[in-house]
Amino acid sequence: MIKQIISCLLAAWPCVSFPQEKVEGFYDSKAKVFHPHENLLQDRTVSYNCDKFKAGYAIVEKRTKGFAGYGLIDTAGRVIIPFKYEGLKTFNQKNYFLFYTKDSIGLVALSSKELLKYRQTSDDPATGQAAQYRHMVEDKKTAIWYRTNTAHDFAVIKLGSKIGLYLPEQERFVLPVECDAEPIINRDYNHKGERGWNNILLTDTYAIYKINGMRIACDLFTGQKSDFYKDIVPLENNLLYVVTKDDKAMLLKDMVGAKNLAGYELLELHENHLLIRAEGKIGLMDINQKVKIPLIYDDIHFMSKRYVWVKKNGAWAIADVEGNLHTGFDFLNIEQLNAGYFTDLLYYTRLDTTGGSIYVNSHKRVYYHDAIDHIKHIARINLKNIGSRISFSALYTYDDHYVITYAQKADGYHLIHGRDKTVEVYQEPWDAIFYLPNVSGGPFYSYKKGNKYGLQPDKVLYETVLYNADPGMCSYRCSWVKKGYIYNDSSCDPQGKPIKSIAYKDFVIR
Repeated sequence: MIKQIISCLLAAWPCVSFPQEKVEGFYDSKAKVFHPHENLLQDRTVSYNCDKFKAGYAIVEKRTKGFAGYGLIDTAGRVIIPFKYEGLKTFNQKNYFLFYTKDSIGLVALSSKELLKYRQTSDDPATGQAAQYRHMVEDKKTAIWYRTNTAHDFAVIKLGSKIGLYLPEQERFVLPVECDAEPIINRDYNHKGERGWNNILLTDTYAIYKINGMRIACDLFTGQKSDFYKDIVPLENNLLYVVTKDDKAMLLKDMVGAKNLAGYELLELHENHLLIRAEGKIGLMDINQKVKIPLIYDDIHFMSKRYVWVKKNGAWAIADVEGNLHTGFDFLNIEQLNAGYFTDLLYYTRLDTTGGSIYVNSHKRVYYHDAIDHIKHIARINLKNIGSRISFSALYTYDDHYVITYAQKADGYHLIHGRDKTVEVYQEPWDAIFYLPNVSGGPFYSYKKGNKYGLQPDKVLYETVLYNADPGMCSYRCSWVKKGYIYNDSSCDPQGKPIKSIAYKDFVIR
């Protein structure tokens, strides 16, 4: 009997001994905001700054003399997470929150239990509510950010050059903090040649990550790991395209068992289509293993999402991914487009390569017209794809049904537009066509006839053209060179006549 009484008292102890802190006030259910009494009474000793409610909770800043702390309340004003943090940020919209202190960052649950806590170095950007995520988390030495698949919410933890994966609802590490941390590559239209791994890639079954430069997949349920691969790319139907250490490609469903599902040699993947080869001939297969273009061609290169180049008897034609031809076999040297484009990029941007490696992993968009960084990133993507069967137009085309490119015929280079289900090859030949980058849209073009260049077909008058990455430029980045000096439409006299700027020979991007 005594034991039962003691047990009841112990069971009731948390309820009667530690009254929950509460912010007095009232909740406006229509506006989803809480109005503390202290704010309404203009109490000068304490005030609250309340965020809007999400999933029944709101982050609140409590200010007293000499102190400001962040916590969490419910709609009744009950304090769920104490006001002890310098910053608090919703992590997954419901059960977990990122917190910041003067020297730490971590993850706290609704129970107010701190699940993760890491010390930030002096090299990290400042913490605190005003500075939260002022910089992208991948630029920080210590960071925690949110990832999800269809079943679970995860936390990615970055400590210096290593990252790991944590499952808050089970309070366990799926991957220890020992995976390679890589720069996150932008996925806008100018950067599609570089896959955006976001460091750890999640599918419903696997976490795919990198150790010592090699890809590996971990089963999220069993913890079993695959072999090491050069690359692992998830496909929309949950099959995986894998490039092994010896550059042999396989199509896998089970990453741990690693049974190759492909009945052909796999050459290249782009936008969920695979180039396949058998008995020396090349075709195209979709990710459901349906052959869309029969294995009858000598070579195939991707031109865009919808169109491909197909080669027969030394000449090339344009076909769609269903195998329908849209031109005759009139084109030459398609396999040299990427190398030619890279050479042209260095020429018309005057990118200096004499100082060693000047290419950048990711295009930083801190400033809208960071055109120099933009060019260096494009150069890096193209350099890595010079030998691939994915042409530069496929790398930079962002629309499913529209592509602009150019190619060589016997009489010269021709501009090509692919729109929906039609392909238009412009009749006028040029000695060269240049594909100019564009930060805000694009692309731009220039043309060459003899020793003259122009930005429009009817104004091929100048010594050369230039994609002007001068930081002072804004919208008019295409320039031309006349008598050794750079001109553009952004600098004109009162009569609208362009004014010459610096000498062309002095303009070099470093």
